[in-house]
Amino acid sequence: MKLDYENATEGEKMAVSREFDLFYLDFTRKNFGEEERFEMHEKIVKPFLVIHDEERVLEIGYGKGRHLGSYRGYDYTGIDVNGADLLTRIDAICFGINPERLMVGRVCDLANGEKFDKIFSVCTLHEIGDIEEEL
Repeated sequence: MKLDYENATEGEKMAVSREFDLFYLDFTRKNFGEEERFEMHEKIVKPFLVIHDEERVLEIGYGKGRHLGSYRGYDYTGIDVNGADLLTRIDAICFGINPERLMVGRVCDLANGEKFDKIFSVCTLHEIGDIEEEL
């Protein structure tokens, strides 16, 4: 489904999001076992980040949180402009991540003095209006 994201209505954006969710669920059920679901984060993102024990990690744009299992056992915080739905919060709990650490907003909205050792973002630039301000 092609969409002019900048000029799309909220309804059109939600329809695309639902289509993607259905595709993702169907794809993962057919092609991945439970241990393979987080392959991109396990094989690409985490090794690049080189997360050590006791480091605080911030993810900008955690989305539906389908990859949260990759950050089990870490001091993980996520921030997303759309926030976490109930299923994302339940997944976080199942993976041992405090659902209160899934925040709604932008990075520049974080409390002053909040410090992180590693900050990463995957596939979120299209959601950020002023990238320079956010960075």
